Amino acid sequence: MRQLQVQNGLWLKRLERPLGDEELDRLLTLNRFRAVEDGVVLACAPYHGVRDGCLIMGVAQGEPLSRILSKSGRACSPKAARQAAARAVTLAGRWLAHFHQWTSHGYVEPYDLDERRQRAEGRVESLVRYGLPMDRAERLRECFAGAWSEGVADRVTTIHGDFKADNLVVAPASVLGVDMEGYHRGPPLVDLVQFASHVFVARSGACLGAGRPGWWRELVGRFFDAYGEVPGLCCGSLDSHLLAFVCAVFATMVERHRIFFYGLRWRNLMIRTIDELLDHPSYTTSVTKPQILEEARVANLEVYSWQWTLRGLSESVFVVMQKPPADRSQTTALNTRGEPRW
Repeated sequence: MRQLQVQNGLWLKRLERPLGDEELDRLLTLNRFRAVEDGVVLACAPYHGVRDGCLIMGVAQGEPLSRILSKSGRACSPKAARQAAARAVTLAGRWLAHFHQWTSHGYVEPYDLDERRQRAEGRVESLVRYGLPMDRAERLRECFAGAWSEGVADRVTTIHGDFKADNLVVAPASVLGVDMEGYHRGPPLVDLVQFASHVFVARSGACLGAGRPGWWRELVGRFFDAYGEVPGLCCGSLDSHLLAFVCAVFATMVERHRIFFYGLRWRNLMIRTIDELLDHPSYTTSVTKPQILEEARVANLEVYSWQWTLRGLSESVFVVMQKPPADRSQTTALNTRGEPRW
């Protein structure tokens, strides 16, 4: 399907083939999806039916999330733009969490894990031909061979199927999902990693990663934090599938913009994005806060600080240090004034 025109306040999409009654009913079911978060309505752009070979939909009022994000990542982006982007990705996480909990009549699409892994490994080979160093390629293969399938197929929910920033329209009082024709039942991980990968690659690629390279990771963290926990999902699966989607986005860019992609800046963006995801996974430890506190007490260590991750899956980063001696005169660590340094 492709968008044809806007007519009398409605979107018209030309259908590539006629829709059966069951398929049309499935789309009309989306009009029932509705949730409210802090006074903001989370819903789908309404479907009205079919006429003259066109699918008739209500126009979603607001601004595409992709445009909001692209305004926030440059060095000159004002504070208001960054605040708007942070609010928008938080609402995107809540929209997706509610949609995954919604009971629908979508068909179940099989998720062949082996086929997906083979496809991901094939995309790595494509990226190697366009400048991805062999050591990164080997690390990607190791990642795909790890916890690829753990917890992925254990839960089936209603998923969007093409969930990215282009397909959410944000307004002050509403967030509407669009391009919903492919929604079905499947693993929630599909929507999560597809959204995150497009934020990492497509949005940072819009300005070639200039200005605020860490801003995209912060936005993705806010998105996962707003979404909440995914029961049973292994952290390694989340990381490996996210990297697979990132490779898929880059591979698509290679095929569509082959000559342009040879540019050094695009090659560096690809390597930098993959390095960031390889070196900074979703989880940094599998140890829980009570375990850390108990082990620190037994080993005569104290917790200096801890920082909750932004992925919303209840994992933490802890910093522990040796307790200072009771008699400070025993220490040899001194500051510039000759005083004990702690």
